Amino acid sequence: MKTDTKTLQQMCPVLRNNWKRHKPICDHNVEEADGKEPTLQRHLWHWVARFDTSLLHACIRGLNLKYEWENLDEGAVVLFMEPRSHPNVACRWRIQHAGIFRNEDILQILAEFKMAEQFREQVYPMHARERMRLQKSSGGDADYAKILIIAGNVGADRVEGNHPPTLRWTPTDVSKGMVARIPMERYEGDWVQDLKDQVERDCPLNVAQRL
Repeated sequence: MKTDTKTLQQMCPVLRNNWKRHKPICDHNVEEADGKEPTLQRHLWHWVARFDTSLLHACIRGLNLKYEWENLDEGAVVLFMEPRSHPNVACRWRIQHAGIFRNEDILQILAEFKMAEQFREQVYPMHARERMRLQKSSGGDADYAKILIIAGNVGADRVEGNHPPTLRWTPTDVSKGMVARIPMERYEGDWVQDLKDQVERDCPLNVAQRL
């Protein structure tokens, strides 16, 4: 599995400095946005909903699932985000960096924010239970790919005010049948740039493209 340790080394100090003034926020449970959430968290909820199919395809390509299904156990897609000025609330984020990270690297990231223990004790066990449930109900055909989004109020379009960074744990379901139908070579193309382009141009893949 190809991983991106360079991005890890670059982003952790930056985000740690932005994070240390705030109480950590983690919305790993998917909840309906009701307008009462913190601004960045609300914008991120809408963004994930809009680009869900794009994120699914990024997982398939980045984790090379057509050829290495076992990568679902070993790592995740991690996105580092910053605000973007846009009239559509679902498009108010851009991707700074993205990469594939091993589980141990993800815990290193979370340790920077004092959240590794919470994920070990709460999020990961919950994720494991949901994986088992999906695997059983699908007869072994389906599973969850892991996505961790770290969004901070940084960059040229930062939102006015003192807005804490937000983390979002967003697993997405994927099936072997779906992956088998995708015509792709091993580690085909630049999935990170393709995802960035879809976000920048506001051209998310649609539901029909879930295959």
